[in-house]
Amino acid sequence: MGWRILDFTQSEVSLGTQRGNLVVKSNTSDHQQLVPFADVDVVLIGLGTGLTSGVLHQLVQYDCVTLFTDWKFVPVGGVYPYVQESTHNRIAARQLAQANASKNTLNALWQQMVRAKIQGQFAVMNQLGFAETSNRLKQLSKNTRPGDPSNCEGQAARFYFSSIAQIDIFQDEGWRRDASRGDWLNNNLNYGYTILRSYAIRSCLSSGLHPALGLFHRNRENLFNLADDLMEPFRPAIDYFLLSHIEELFGTDVRKELVAIAKSKFLSSGLTIPAVLNDLAQDIGMHLEHSKETVRIPSFEPREVVST
Repeated sequence: MGWRILDFTQSEVSLGTQRGNLVVKSNTSDHQQLVPFADVDVVLIGLGTGLTSGVLHQLVQYDCVTLFTDWKFVPVGGVYPYVQESTHNRIAARQLAQANASKNTLNALWQQMVRAKIQGQFAVMNQLGFAETSNRLKQLSKNTRPGDPSNCEGQAARFYFSSIAQIDIFQDEGWRRDASRGDWLNNNLNYGYTILRSYAIRSCLSSGLHPALGLFHRNRENLFNLADDLMEPFRPAIDYFLLSHIEELFGTDVRKELVAIAKSKFLSSGLTIPAVLNDLAQDIGMHLEHSKETVRIPSFEPREVVST
């Protein structure tokens, strides 16, 4: 896996290939740059970017994620590597186990996922000084049962985003969490979550899991239900970055920073979000195959973010 994020969302460029390199040619000058495919992790493609199927094929071969963005520079689709070589001989067995997983098993995993997400939200609220909301979230995390029949996740979201709306800078505009509103915070939450989702999709595919077979999400029109499940505990990392730096960031372009945050260290061990997602997907696969008894789902803890 590479390490570089290439953002062409605001560039007039044409992409090509040359001996293991991505060729980036400016459409407005004679400038040309070579980037080794082996160094590339994610490529963001804008409306002014030209490329061929050969470029996409090479990106997939080198385990790169390619995201296509709209005129607002928000990712709306992508191309993902299907599996890594080491998982080829495990795909059938793992996906059969996934498809045949008992309701109790899926409910228990979803309970842990929701608890981890709410614990991360609790940590964000606690760090930002929302004591009452923190206490409510802490209790909701404890109350979450297998399958979350009481919708503790939804209750937590209402308390959480209602508190965010009380931050001084958002009060005058009557802010609320709505992915379609188009304001600065909602747009950047959308962008950060989309980057997280791309890593979750790749983790599902590289571990041999079928991304459409979710633990909780079961939308028949969604090819990536499982990725949407797996990314939930990681959302607070995006939230915390935006909210803890709100005074200096508000109104500015923070897309590059959000890409870095989505790759930042998530655990005290130094593991990054993509690495933790990869481990989590593998652990879930092993658990579904009955070769791993328990799965530990980590929760976000605010710390000084160090990007990679």
